[in-house]
Amino acid sequence: ALSAYTLGSAQSAGATAARNLGRLTPGRLADIVILDRDIAAAIPPDELSEARAVMTILGGEVVWEG
Repeated sequence: ALSAYTLGSAQSAGATAARNLGRLTPGRLADIVILDRDIAAAIPPDELSEARAVMTILGGEVVWEG
């Protein structure tokens, strides 16, 4: 699911977008939401809905902190 929302979205936007979006690597564009837990870790699926955003970064600027 994470790949579909990140790299998959960039790839569906086209080859140019896929080169600049979809992964957190140097030189790529990123709008980021920081969550209160690591949803990529082995956590029970029923806990995913309990994850909450603690910060949102758009274009390199923090636009929201909770």
